[in-house]
Amino acid sequence: MRKSCAPYTISQDDASINLPLMQWCSEYFVRAGGLAYFGDMLSAIDPQLAPTFIAFDDLSWQAIYQYPRFLTKRMRSERDQNQRAFKKYFEVPQSQRTGDAWFTKTMENELRAIGVGTEDIAKLLVTLHWAINTNTRKTAFWMLTYILRNPSYIEPLRKETEKAFDGENLVDLDYLHDNCPLLEAVWFETLRLASNAASVRRVAEDTVIGVIPYRLLHFDESVYGNNVLEFKPERFMGPANEKLTRGDSWRPFGGGKTMCSGRHVAKRATRE
Repeated sequence: MRKSCAPYTISQDDASINLPLMQWCSEYFVRAGGLAYFGDMLSAIDPQLAPTFIAFDDLSWQAIYQYPRFLTKRMRSERDQNQRAFKKYFEVPQSQRTGDAWFTKTMENELRAIGVGTEDIAKLLVTLHWAINTNTRKTAFWMLTYILRNPSYIEPLRKETEKAFDGENLVDLDYLHDNCPLLEAVWFETLRLASNAASVRRVAEDTVIGVIPYRLLHFDESVYGNNVLEFKPERFMGPANEKLTRGDSWRPFGGGKTMCSGRHVAKRATRE
């Protein structure tokens, strides 16, 4: 921990490390996401890609809401720096890029096959990089925050997950995924309290609108009980898990045809 936290440490003593949790979670997950999907070449091209991406991501609402250019100079600067790094990445021959996910090269090959140029491929894959990293880093932060603010869950979580760290490998990821109901409940409860999913539709004809922000559904007392503002992972334990996470009031990843296709990857990445 001391080694991995060294760039962020504010202070430390023999028993503890003081660090900015959001920054640490964000850079850790962005670097991990870049490594998992694009191998180590991307960070070699731009070692500052993670903080640059985070600076862009924190301002990306300006792009979504189509703010005028004179109000978005920093956001566009950080975005353009990300795109330049990706352009350099796709200019490197594939034979020199190792460790990337299989579909990264597959997407590149499919795009080149229909005549898409390197610069446009970079722009498209920047969007993928954005989708991979924008939410997992924040969810990891909130999971840790809720656990640290509710320390009664710390020892039960340690006991439940300890077998995942007993083998020869660094960690048994399948065990964490399949045999840790409390960890899963903490994940669900964190999503309930901290997620703020939204959907956008283009209105093409006169329409009666009957929608509600998804976040409000997660605080429906008739579904989650009268303690909806409290962190209570046990509400997702046992049979209630499937009932709640399949119900109409559960929308951390949107719904219908536009439900986030990366929800399962996000779950595994954040919990592990």
